[in-house]
Amino acid sequence: MPVLARLLPFTRLALSIGLACAGATAMASEGGRPTTAASEAALSWPAARVGAPAAWSFGSSGAGVVVAILDSGVRATHLEFAGRLLPGWDATGSGFPITSDPLGHGTHVAGLIAAARDGVGIAGVAPGASILPVRVFTDGVASDAVLSAGVRWAAARSGILNLSLASATPIAGPAIREAVARGALVVVAAGNRGAANPEWPARYAREAWAHGPSVAGAVIAVGAVDADNRITVFSDRAGDTAPWFLVAPGAAVVSASAQGDAAYGRQSGTSMAAPAVSGAAALLQSRWPRLGGREVAAILLATARDLGAPGTDPIYGRGLLDVDAAMRPVGAMTAMGPAGEQPLAATGLRTSAATVALAQATARAGLPAVVLDAYRRDFTADLSARIVAPLPMTVQHAFDGIDRRMERSERMTGGDLRLSLQPGESFSLTGRDAVGEYAFGAGARAREWFGVAAGLDVAALANPYAALAPRGALIGRGVSVGDTTLKAGVLGGSESATSGMGWTSVSATTTVLEATQRLVDGVSASATWTRSVERGSWLGAIGSGAFASSEPVRTDALQLGATVRFAAGWTLAGTRAWGRTPGHQGAGVIGTVGASQSDAASVALIRDDALRPGDTLSLSVSQPMRTRSGDAHAVVQTGFGADGSVLLGGTAFSLVPEGRERAAELAWRTPLGRDASVGAVLARRWQPNHDAQAAPDTLVAVRYRKVF
Repeated sequence: MPVLARLLPFTRLALSIGLACAGATAMASEGGRPTTAASEAALSWPAARVGAPAAWSFGSSGAGVVVAILDSGVRATHLEFAGRLLPGWDATGSGFPITSDPLGHGTHVAGLIAAARDGVGIAGVAPGASILPVRVFTDGVASDAVLSAGVRWAAARSGILNLSLASATPIAGPAIREAVARGALVVVAAGNRGAANPEWPARYAREAWAHGPSVAGAVIAVGAVDADNRITVFSDRAGDTAPWFLVAPGAAVVSASAQGDAAYGRQSGTSMAAPAVSGAAALLQSRWPRLGGREVAAILLATARDLGAPGTDPIYGRGLLDVDAAMRPVGAMTAMGPAGEQPLAATGLRTSAATVALAQATARAGLPAVVLDAYRRDFTADLSARIVAPLPMTVQHAFDGIDRRMERSERMTGGDLRLSLQPGESFSLTGRDAVGEYAFGAGARAREWFGVAAGLDVAALANPYAALAPRGALIGRGVSVGDTTLKAGVLGGSESATSGMGWTSVSATTTVLEATQRLVDGVSASATWTRSVERGSWLGAIGSGAFASSEPVRTDALQLGATVRFAAGWTLAGTRAWGRTPGHQGAGVIGTVGASQSDAASVALIRDDALRPGDTLSLSVSQPMRTRSGDAHAVVQTGFGADGSVLLGGTAFSLVPEGRERAAELAWRTPLGRDASVGAVLARRWQPNHDAQAAPDTLVAVRYRKVF
């Protein structure tokens, strides 16, 4: 017997459909056409049920996409298809004009795919798509030869083929395989027998040639659910095609009728469910024309709403078609910069005091960029949300500072050697020989061998440019000639640092040259030159992902300082520093940073034995490092060219903040016997993070420690 495909009836019986359409219900309103937006929305509930309005809100209607409908033809004069019905082909050679539909089945299917969204009648899932009718039926059945010819003709002209038909035995397999190899998505109704497995050709979805990463196109089988998302009695189940099986509304569905130019009918069947998937595919390809059939199928299957048993199951397969989810990013997102794609989840930039203006400027202006999902679909994301200011003052930060001071211990190790130790944090070993001083160390203590901060233990007095090097190692040498002391050293280190979004490796090497002159007893002045070379950061800003900085960044700085020691344990110290960072070319989103100049200043009054023997009281006022001139250029992907090439665009942001932070800190600490200590801090910042609009912030912290 010849292999025949049949139009799927509106019940489980394999009956051919005449023009009267058994089971159809005419919709009568002004010539048969509902005429209000409310009625259109109500009658188009299947499109709404699968989330099509979400795609419409994105501006995707299926425009520019051709969907081939291999069926009984389409009534060309129906008002729902005006201007979007393409010249088709009659594979049967019946002599009927291709612009007619002697059975009415194809017209109903076409309406569910692409009926106009114009406020009257109904709206298809892809109301802007074009329809390519291919007649393979005239009497409800089609031979293998006719269906195969129709598939081949359609696949040469369209990337989406809708087959609302079924056969009890394999049919048109080679032609469908060829269509898939060309990149077509073939959407096939599962069948109306209520069977455990789909009929053919839907059952081809399980074949290796119909899916997978090496295949250009795909086959999706589609079952029908009712208005409550329950599988209908008549629908074939997913069975052995479950991983490639979707369901969509297919019970009592209203669509265009071939009985008139403004006629509508209500029909049921998996024939009515398959068009929703074909329309969804058109919406995706309309929004992202670069998507092939394989990618479209993978997205629709991956984003389906789970029904029935959890996960993929033999009844509902992957679940209910969900256009809303399909239009949203799927999988890991990436952001594009000059160096290529980087994971969006790990993309971030934690600015420093010197670069915080970038966070402020991008927060005001935004930094829209094209980001890609796992299927390289472009979406717009505002990367400014991933550029963050330095962390605010916190009680924990204050406690850490108090702890570092209280935990330090110093001891003489013999001769002129002095070991300053902070357990688990840092140390320095200093000594003298016949030439002068020498020092070794690691961590924060290592940086305090230079400048007026040496021996004063006030954080505000530390050289901010020496701090560009992570807590690493120090090797230094000093030579004293009369009242002049010359020091030279190298600070270097590396660490894994967070941008707030991801982790990255940063390292820096700082070369230090310093001259200190004792002017009179208790009065000295110093000049410190530093050259810091950062890798993975710039001026202390740490980027990861698309914000990662791979090029070395050099900063030269000069700090002048003075110390005056009074009687009775009083010390007054102050610093002023200036830095210059040449322009550099980055590899991340911050593609180019122009030459910049920065400065910092501090003054502190310290009293030893202020309230009790062994305590230290200090009052400091400082301006953290602040950029005085310079800008940064952000380079982000703005779209794709017609040939698929990446389009980049740049925006310049000033690194000069509108405000100027002033910070004051009153700190006190004292030992309480051998095993206990107490410390307190009162701190206040004006225009914190150099933000002229920010309110002052204040912090009070008291810490008691006891060693057991």
